[in-house]
Amino acid sequence: MPQILNISAKMIFRLAVILICGNCFAQYTVKHTINNGTPVAEASEYYTYNRLNDVYNAISFRPAMTGKAGSNAATFKLNLVYTTTSGAIAQAIKFQSFADSNLYITGTLTLAGAKPIDNEKFTSNAYYIAITDSLKRFFMHQPIKQVSMFDAQGKQLTILSISDPSFLIQQFNCLQAIPKRKPVIKKAHKHSS
Repeated sequence: MPQILNISAKMIFRLAVILICGNCFAQYTVKHTINNGTPVAEASEYYTYNRLNDVYNAISFRPAMTGKAGSNAATFKLNLVYTTTSGAIAQAIKFQSFADSNLYITGTLTLAGAKPIDNEKFTSNAYYIAITDSLKRFFMHQPIKQVSMFDAQGKQLTILSISDPSFLIQQFNCLQAIPKRKPVIKKAHKHSS
C-alpha cells in the first residue's frame, strides 16, 4: 500500500510540474525558421488593451531576432499592432519602468501597413521598432509598467497598463535561448505555367 501511495504522489507531482511549466512555456514560446539561409526567431504575442465606453485601444507585441542565438551579429526588432477606434496613426511609443516611474525609454515606430479587421469602427496598423543596444538593455532589465503611444505631433494617443511587467524580459530571454530542434526552412513557392 505505501508503494502505491508513493507512486501516486510522484505521478501527481509530475503532472503538477508539467501543468505549471507547460503554462510558463506556452506563454513564452518561440517560432524558429530559416529564411534564405538566415535563422529567424519570433516570440509569442503579448496583448494588452483598454476599453472605456465606445473608446478602444489595444497593442500586441511580438519581438523577433534575425541571426543565430548568442551571436553578436543577431539583430532584433519589436513588431507590434496598434488597434484603435480613434483612427490615429502612431509614430512613437514610450515604455515606462515598473520599478521607477521616472525611468522610461522611447522608440520610433515604422509603419508596416494596415491590418485587416472585421469591425469597421476600428483602425489596426502594424508597426515595428528596430531594437538598438540601449532599447535591448532596457527591455532585458526593466519590467514595464505601462506603454504610451504618440502621433507625429507628439500628442499622446493612449496609455496602456501592463498586467505582466516582465513580459519583454521573458520574450527576449526566449528569443536568445539556443533552439533544441532544427528550425523549419521556408521553401520558395513554385508557380506552374
